[in-house]
Amino acid sequence: MIYRNVMRMRGSFYFQALFMCLAVCLLSYNAYAQCTSPAGVSGEIEYDTGSNNYEFCNGSNWVPFISEAGAACTNTAELQWSASDNTYIFCDGTTQRIICEPCSYTGCGPSPSFSEEDSLALTNLGRDDNIFGIWSDGTYLYAAEQEDGFAVYEFDGTSLSELEHDFKPSSTLRSLDIKSDGTYIYGTTVFNPRLCAMDFDGTSLSVVGTCATMTDYPWHVDFDDNYIYVADSDDGLKAYTFNGTTFTLRGTWDSVASGNDAAGEIATDGTYIYVGSGASAPGVGNRGGDIYALSFNGTTFTLLDTETIHAGTDGVPLVAAGGYIYALDRNSNNDELIAFSFNGTTFTELDRIDIDLYTGGRVISLWAEPNGTYVYVGDADGGNFSDGWAISAFNFDGSSFTHEDSFTGGVSP
Repeated sequence: MIYRNVMRMRGSFYFQALFMCLAVCLLSYNAYAQCTSPAGVSGEIEYDTGSNNYEFCNGSNWVPFISEAGAACTNTAELQWSASDNTYIFCDGTTQRIICEPCSYTGCGPSPSFSEEDSLALTNLGRDDNIFGIWSDGTYLYAAEQEDGFAVYEFDGTSLSELEHDFKPSSTLRSLDIKSDGTYIYGTTVFNPRLCAMDFDGTSLSVVGTCATMTDYPWHVDFDDNYIYVADSDDGLKAYTFNGTTFTLRGTWDSVASGNDAAGEIATDGTYIYVGSGASAPGVGNRGGDIYALSFNGTTFTLLDTETIHAGTDGVPLVAAGGYIYALDRNSNNDELIAFSFNGTTFTELDRIDIDLYTGGRVISLWAEPNGTYVYVGDADGGNFSDGWAISAFNFDGSSFTHEDSFTGGVSP
């Protein structure tokens, strides 16, 4: 049984205002709504000795306060105003807890912002082409550098260093995309189109088993717990398994019209597969502006819904994260970031934001943290890679976007 030390909060206007803000930000206020275990009314505040934390009743549930650790203390449950922290603090028995500003999505600490930690000029390393795909497994950073093959970098929290570069499973290829599932590193190539599994031993990349032969431009690769998916441009969407030696083709979907709506972008949330028509790079070929949701049963892809993003020719970058699908409309007067939900049958647009207000260049890439906390958009200044670049971070709370920060880099190498 959880015993609670009930404290009724009275007096301070600032205290009342703080937690009124908290109640309004989290859920609608209902003066007659009730909480149970223990009983409480909306707005009531208690100290829970089971979790050593303050909680408030939001009308139906007890919600714990968000806090960060402070100095040592012994005066359990004592709540007081801290002028230096500009908020209330309390003691959980051993440590002061600094209550975070309740109306801040990110909780304690300053607003999120970019800071450059380190950079490498690839021209100084002998490379002269663009990075088309990039991925991190938490230990290494993998890059697909087109004519310069695949490369591996390491970041130790301070410095970025190169460990491997110019790795090519065959001499005529250009690398397009790279991702790691923690066991193998999957890379796609063109001008000798392949899907390859690779291993990195801390020093060198090596091919594992036999690469699968692609047909067209395998722009992107993604995976779930069972399959590896490849968007092979005009040859459509493909699903593979890999047993450590051989790729086995399990299914294909080529209902995207050849030439205008080639499969260029791909993402999966573990349940559904999402395909964006068009090439990965803007202005490459004549590509359409649709996104597709599909299921795969091990042998057959089934198209579930189609959503038109634009009627132009530049394709649709997309990513699935945190229960939502994000897509870039880079063919309108103003480039826009769009959030969708998908219920297994239908796409529903939830919000869109004009990202030209924050970038000003040509939007070329999209990525999101796996939990969906932040969505990142990359662009080249004026559409010209040599003029510089920028990256912008957005938060989506389920109903609307918020721009968090933008970082502008110098002239691209």
